[in-house]
Amino acid sequence: MTRAGGQTTFLYADRRDHYALPIDRLCRVMETGRDGGHSIDGIVIGHPNSPTGQASSAKDIARLAKAAERQGLWLVIDEAFADYCPERSVLRQATSWPHVVVLRSMTKFYAMPGLRVGYAVATQPVIKRLQRQLPPWSISVIGQVAALAALNDAAHARKSLQFMARERERMSTLLTALPGYVVMPTCANYFFVELPRGRRASEMTEYLRRKGLLIRDCSSVPGTNSRCIRLAVRSQRDNDRLIQAMSTWLH
Repeated sequence: MTRAGGQTTFLYADRRDHYALPIDRLCRVMETGRDGGHSIDGIVIGHPNSPTGQASSAKDIARLAKAAERQGLWLVIDEAFADYCPERSVLRQATSWPHVVVLRSMTKFYAMPGLRVGYAVATQPVIKRLQRQLPPWSISVIGQVAALAALNDAAHARKSLQFMARERERMSTLLTALPGYVVMPTCANYFFVELPRGRRASEMTEYLRRKGLLIRDCSSVPGTNSRCIRLAVRSQRDNDRLIQAMSTWLH
């Protein structure tokens, strides 16, 4: 947005709400068309959010969409991680909301980061406006073929969702048992965690890096603190190794 000459302001989620998306505050901003002293043209949200993993219900997102329509503002919803919580997605409704654009990525759920494939869903008039801004070759033939093959692989999607639901719950139980750690609820394939008081994310990140374990230091993310990290849900073996290292680091 800044590169296109726009200005951005930020509305932060509250830790006391486990960093849940502030839907009521966002609706108020939409209804007034202002964020503090700034008039706005629209709102961009991550759903689920990164790095917190939080997602609202489809009903709450519909409230935002209707507010956007009433005020003639834009609502851009980044659903890069929504494949992990399909019941919360608003992808199907996007074609009936005139001021909403839903963004999807093949990078996360389908593990195709190198091909850089993604897509947008909106009404036909909005899609035509977006197409006028695209370069002639926005995606390679290989990327298109791989994306279609992935989307048609229902067995993979079903297996991935079953594994994630099972392993995410198991990993949450193990993380919560670590003394002093605060584990936020998540709808994605990662956990947002606060380290025990007196510890720093940068110290843990470096400790784990030396053991061949890479995690995300979130202390520099606006709205977080120096103890925040993000942990990916990987295989059971990898997750057990990570949690064992995190436990050892406390002593």
